[in-house]
Amino acid sequence: MPLSVDAVEEARCSSARHQIKRFFVGDVVRPRQRFVPVDKLRSYLTRSKVTWLLECRCPTCSNDYAAFRRARTEFVGSIVGPEDDTNTRLDPGKTALSLFALLIFIEHPLLIIGFVMRRCSDHALERTPALFSLGHLRQEYCQEYAHRVGKEEFKEFANDFAEYLPKFAIPRMDSGEYSVYGPDTILPFLNEQKIGVRGPDGVVQQEGAHGKVYSFEIYEEYRQFPHATAYTRFARKELDSASELAFHLENKNLEQATTLQDTHIVKMIKAYKHGDTFNLIFPLAKTNLDHLLREPAFDTSNSIQGPVESRSVWNQLLGITKALEKIGGGAETIFGPSDKQQFQGTHFDLKPANILVDNDGTWIISDFGQSTFRETTRSSSRVVNQGGTDAYAPPEIDNLDARFSRRYDIWSLGCIMLEVLAFVLLGHDGLRGNRGLDHVRCTRSSWSSRIDHRFFCQESPQGKCIVKPEIIAFMKSLKESETLHGSQKSRIFVESILELIAKMLEPEAEFRIEIGNVIRRLNSAIDSARPDLQALGQMVPVHGERSISECDLKAFGTGGKTIGMRPL
Repeated sequence: MPLSVDAVEEARCSSARHQIKRFFVGDVVRPRQRFVPVDKLRSYLTRSKVTWLLECRCPTCSNDYAAFRRARTEFVGSIVGPEDDTNTRLDPGKTALSLFALLIFIEHPLLIIGFVMRRCSDHALERTPALFSLGHLRQEYCQEYAHRVGKEEFKEFANDFAEYLPKFAIPRMDSGEYSVYGPDTILPFLNEQKIGVRGPDGVVQQEGAHGKVYSFEIYEEYRQFPHATAYTRFARKELDSASELAFHLENKNLEQATTLQDTHIVKMIKAYKHGDTFNLIFPLAKTNLDHLLREPAFDTSNSIQGPVESRSVWNQLLGITKALEKIGGGAETIFGPSDKQQFQGTHFDLKPANILVDNDGTWIISDFGQSTFRETTRSSSRVVNQGGTDAYAPPEIDNLDARFSRRYDIWSLGCIMLEVLAFVLLGHDGLRGNRGLDHVRCTRSSWSSRIDHRFFCQESPQGKCIVKPEIIAFMKSLKESETLHGSQKSRIFVESILELIAKMLEPEAEFRIEIGNVIRRLNSAIDSARPDLQALGQMVPVHGERSISECDLKAFGTGGKTIGMRPL
């Protein structure tokens, strides 16, 4: 039996409502976070479709329209944008597609007339959802409708509007500026997963000591960062309200670090507050150096095959070192920091877990939550443990009288460089094996019951700090690694790296090698090991340098100044 004319008319808004329900995207296990993207509405709500819907003669639409003395289709252009103007159709300030879809969804599509006749657009819906409170709706956008119905009926409409508004008022990620979103705001994030290590119980353990980290994507329509167009996958660091100070400090540090424009320094894309949480958005990396060095699941064939000196890790370490020099404000001179430096920074928590590994293999310094940046004109501050991991911290971390020093990070980098060398020579066993570095550095002093993973120890409760003897023995074993047998070039290269590490692991900060010299020595070792220089058969030492020896290592381990301990 054919449908009556009235039944067909009633089906217009109803059929549109059913279609819009199919447009929801997002995680099905988090239904409250599902939303309707405007690009799907743009494809569906064409000019002809909107005109057709505004002509709906069902009882609800007829009653709602009776409040207005305007033509039903007078404002079609305000909903879909001017005719034959594609750019305008993409401008939320000149369209009301999401607003119209919301009204369709809550079964009052004709009330769109009251909104658009007062120049309300999707821009207001996205940017200032507070404008759509019960009071605003009654006194501003829906005053005609409010006068025709009772208070309870209007309140029911306003409640429906408020309940579903977040699913249509999706903010665009179109700026790197700090933003504040209300707790009910739905952000256009998809496929969000917590980043971390999955424990025996299957639960992902938190990655990082100062917040939760998630990987996610941004729905393409809303992914409009002008400064990050190349990225499609992101990482989000979330801190709760109790960490507000830490968030603002890290945000400030990241803004400073981002200005350095270095491929080996993490790029912050956006900072924002969402309800009670504070968030930082970064490009998503493949992994971090800690996982790369310790997890057999990662394909590290490019890092552990071929001659030791030819591995890509050395150029990545060089890049990290140069980035640290930038963070520190540039190279020091014999007269101190250059006058051209505007600030000096120290990372204070450099460790493998805070060095990201990008998809193309680039190593990137991240997590500036413990960092300090200060103007070069200001006096140095005291060194304090701000919550960073002390396993890679230098001896001055325990000295309350020690002053701010850019050489703090050099010690940490020396620890990392030793881990990388162990990995290159011995693979994952060089770190996690029974005789690996992770095992040998886990010690208890003779005068204390405390077990630690530091690279230094104290000879006595009030004694001076030295590099742990176990670390010295481990370095000696690397020099004698079977991997080096039969290759003088590789042996000389490893000796040069070990000598550099020895200079970086100087317990006394004032005698520790300066970052510029680390760059020079590492760069020299890499250049001397290039295939086109293989005929040389050995590196040419710079003035004052010589090959490392067993006696040198012993002197280094006892705090002697035999190797690289002279003031710079």
